[in-house]
Amino acid sequence: MWQYLSPPTPNELYHYGVKGMKWGVRKDRKLGVRKDRKSNFHSDDIILKKGTVVNRVVPKGWASKELGLTGHAYAAFKKEDIETYQRYASLFGKNSYVNLEYKVKDILVSPGEKKRVDEFVKLMSKDKQALATFKKASPLLFIPKKRLENLTDPKDIDRAYRRFSYLLVAKPELREVYSNQLKKDGYNMVIDDGDRLAKISSSPIIIFDREKSLTTPKIKNPG
Repeated sequence: MWQYLSPPTPNELYHYGVKGMKWGVRKDRKLGVRKDRKSNFHSDDIILKKGTVVNRVVPKGWASKELGLTGHAYAAFKKEDIETYQRYASLFGKNSYVNLEYKVKDILVSPGEKKRVDEFVKLMSKDKQALATFKKASPLLFIPKKRLENLTDPKDIDRAYRRFSYLLVAKPELREVYSNQLKKDGYNMVIDDGDRLAKISSSPIIIFDREKSLTTPKIKNPG
C-alpha cells in the first residue's frame, strides 16, 4: 500500500491492488529523477503526485535569485507547514518574505523513515570522508568513532541521526553524498528530518533536483 501525500487530504491512501496483481510482486514504476532505470516503491515511501503544489517561503530579496537556481530545494507541501514557515518569516515583518509556488512535474518520492535512517547508517560505515565530516561537526555527540563506524545501538543511531539531519543544512557535502546514495535507489526527494524531529513542521521536504522535478515558480506576496 502506498501513501500519497497531497493536500487537502494528506493521509489519503490509494491503490490497494490492480487486476492480475500477485501478492509480493510490485509493478515497476519509473521515477522522474532517474529516467535510466526502474525502481519499486516500498510500502512506507512518501509520494507526491504530479501537479502537487509545493512552496518555498523566502526573504523577498531572494526571490529573483531563486528563479535561476538549480539543485536541491527545501520546501513544504502541507498547508500547516507552509503557514508555520510564514509565521517565522513574518517575525522580520509582514512584507519581508514571499511564497515561491511550484508544481511537481512528474512524481516525487521520499523513502520512509526506516529507509532514511538505514541509509544514514550505511553512509557512516562505508564513506570515511562523510564520517570524518560528521564527526568533526559533532564534537559533543559523545559516540566513539568505532561505534559511529558500526552503528547498532538504537540510542546511538537515534542521537547520531538527529544530529545528521540537522547538519544537512549546514554541511552541503553531507547532503550531497546522502542524496546521491538515495538517488541510486530511484528517490528524488527526502523528508527533512531536521525540522520534522525538531517539531518545527510535520512533513518538510528536500527536493534533490528542482530543475528536473518542479515547474518555474510563481511569486506570491503574503496577505
